[in-house]
Amino acid sequence: MHTYYVKREELRFKMTVAVAKVAGIVKLGHISTDGTKLKANASNSYTLSKEELAEIRQILERGLAVDEEEGRLYGDKRGDELPPELDTPEKIRRKIEELEKASGKRLKRAAKQLIEQHELGDESEKGKIHEKLEKAAEEIMKSEQRAVSLSDPEARFMKSGQRTELAYNGQITVDHDSGIILANDVTQECTDRHQLQPQVELTEKNLGSLPEGTKMSSDNGYFSGENLRYLEQKGLDGYIPDSKQAQKQKGKKVEDRPYSKDKFAYDEEKDQFLCPGGELLIRKGEYEHQGKQVYVYYGANCRDCPFRPDCAGEGRQRDITSDEYEAERRRMAAKMHTAVGKEEYGKRKEAEEWPFGNIKHNLKFRGFLTRGIGNVRIAHNLVWTAHNLKVLWGRLGRSVPDLGKLRDVSGSVKNIGGSLVNLASRVCGLIGQSCSRKLRVCSQK
Repeated sequence: MHTYYVKREELRFKMTVAVAKVAGIVKLGHISTDGTKLKANASNSYTLSKEELAEIRQILERGLAVDEEEGRLYGDKRGDELPPELDTPEKIRRKIEELEKASGKRLKRAAKQLIEQHELGDESEKGKIHEKLEKAAEEIMKSEQRAVSLSDPEARFMKSGQRTELAYNGQITVDHDSGIILANDVTQECTDRHQLQPQVELTEKNLGSLPEGTKMSSDNGYFSGENLRYLEQKGLDGYIPDSKQAQKQKGKKVEDRPYSKDKFAYDEEKDQFLCPGGELLIRKGEYEHQGKQVYVYYGANCRDCPFRPDCAGEGRQRDITSDEYEAERRRMAAKMHTAVGKEEYGKRKEAEEWPFGNIKHNLKFRGFLTRGIGNVRIAHNLVWTAHNLKVLWGRLGRSVPDLGKLRDVSGSVKNIGGSLVNLASRVCGLIGQSCSRKLRVCSQK
């Protein structure tokens, strides 16, 4: 049933994209992908580390063992009653304090609450607490983070501005000219690096194949050799700055060293570098780092070079490391330095800022009320469905007597007017009751 609701909201969102396409609102002249951290419905303080989880489970297992022993001693009872010294919350708290003194460790408030709930609960409640701990242990292993939330174990600690908080990473792809969101998703990954390809695939799932040469921009968080190659292979005209370009665009001072790697020309055909002094560095070795192959280039005559101290270091030989995506990085960097590159990349900010501003300030959506990746995806789809409906309503002049007559020649949306009314009525709490009523009247004309 949970999967059903996720799919249902995905289909509703997809319908708004289809309607925008049929109405000629989506232009696809330039699209942008971006992400934003959305606060999870979880407190940073109600968390436990891997070690704390193990310690609590050990304490609870010992407590269960005592219950079993009590059951054997008092066979005429259920077997899960507390002994007299632990039959009130106050006594349990004193017992926890004794455990803390004996171990020399302070337990977190979250740990104490779980122990208290476990000791006071019946067998069913104890089982739920053990399930919660197992889920938390499973998620902390997946995330490899320092702690896990007990409120929402599927949330992750993410940096948002100057804060680090439990959050989810919301992703969108937006049509620059119309403001229509073409694709959206929520991920547990803290960075955007692996989200570009899924966003392109979702966009094509909603719209069909993107035209060759479609311009697409993303910020430096999406910059990787894999992404650059993917865009080239798809025939998409990408605009993504490397880290140095991104820093400069933010107005930050970047040290421009005369012998940094970008000052060495790269020959893609021969797979070699040419240093500023005219010496060649040839690929002569490779090694594996974090599961990826790294290539090493050297062989220049550094011994007689007057720039050796500044380039390689006194008495050292200069080498350069790279990978299989060096050519793609060079092509992107060169494009981003052009006037056209700067103009196209500037559209990213125009495209992305106002949709996020709309949902956060106008729709008051700054974080999730639901918990779990499936539930937050439902909420995320719903809010972007509301955004698209507002854009459609505005783009269609807020008065659409012929809306109900529109038909999609592809057959994917048979009654556009009726479909919009149905969608608007379901999300009218987000976009305003008046909009929903006006759409209903127009569709009946």
